[in-house]
Amino acid sequence: MNGAESALTQNGMPATPSSNGKSRQPMLLLHLDINKTVIQSDSIQMKSIEEGLREGIAELFWGRIQKEGDRQIWEWSRNRPSCSPPHVHDDSTLVTYATYCKQVVHEKEECKICIRSFKLVIDDEVRNEMGKVLDLVMKKLQLPPEVRFSREADDVGLKGSTKVMFPAVFHLVSALQRSKRKFGILFRSFGADHENVKQEWNAFCEMRHPLYSSLIQGVGPLDGTVLGVPDRRIHSMHTLYRDAEGPMLLTNTIVEAEKGKSWDKWAKQKPKAKTDTRDGREYIQREYKDKGADIAEGFAQCQKWMRQLVLQEKTSAIKDDWAWWTWNGEQAFAGKLLTVIGGSPEIRQVFFDDNCDHEDPRIVDCRDEQGNTMEAEHAINKLC
Repeated sequence: MNGAESALTQNGMPATPSSNGKSRQPMLLLHLDINKTVIQSDSIQMKSIEEGLREGIAELFWGRIQKEGDRQIWEWSRNRPSCSPPHVHDDSTLVTYATYCKQVVHEKEECKICIRSFKLVIDDEVRNEMGKVLDLVMKKLQLPPEVRFSREADDVGLKGSTKVMFPAVFHLVSALQRSKRKFGILFRSFGADHENVKQEWNAFCEMRHPLYSSLIQGVGPLDGTVLGVPDRRIHSMHTLYRDAEGPMLLTNTIVEAEKGKSWDKWAKQKPKAKTDTRDGREYIQREYKDKGADIAEGFAQCQKWMRQLVLQEKTSAIKDDWAWWTWNGEQAFAGKLLTVIGGSPEIRQVFFDDNCDHEDPRIVDCRDEQGNTMEAEHAINKLC
């Protein structure tokens, strides 16, 4: 959730030694949120790459909220940009510029404008520093001239002049593969971004990517053609529906777009709907389960399905239930499901999502082995 070290330790303790004295590394399940974590566009909000980067930069600059007359202002701490709050020598609390905007601007659209434009930054120095970071990242996201608009780029889904998926994803996976770590991957999104990822990801696995194929040179393609190397391509995508009765994972199917839109419309209506009138459970039963579709119902079955994905070292994608999370006030208990996977072999999980706060999972619903909601302090950087 908030740091890769969760993948390497268990409850802050080193990996368990095996009988021969060597550390027995647990298998990993990586949950990778798509928007603003893997790519910088968003099908839910129709966000541009630059807008996404500006929002990300607003999360990297920390400062103090000060009282000036009848208003609150944000003063930069002058620390380097960081995902984690910098250490301070006094008792003051540091917040990011984005957090400050959310505290002082209560209208949602206006708040987004303030975050992306940096308009509430009163110090020209910090605004210039933010601009420098933006310029640097935009430059690094540009495709090399020899790749831009080439046939090879087009074949992997790179249609414009910029990269789509962040390079760090490919570097992480290639490093894990070279270390012979056992792992599975789940791409997660509330929107319809899965296809954007699938094309480029599968090209990487097949060593057809004009930028990243060299990362697995010597390992071979991750498409099942090399003995001992798993097929890590995305072959299927799934829908995770949620309601008061629990989760339903409709496998190998993304619920048709119009039905998904109607569910989202229910969550957006004003005044807020008092009850869940989507009838999604009955719809999935009628349109899919009764026709032979595989469905994992309840926390235990979803947990079992995720365990099998890791054991087979597969990669897949889940469309999560934005409507349920939104209707429940964007609280963690209704977010993207992560169930602790017990038993042997040991499986550890890491959830990368830009919407996770340092002290609140917010968008990730952490459940223990029995499906009970886990308190944030027991989940973040510990069990998931």
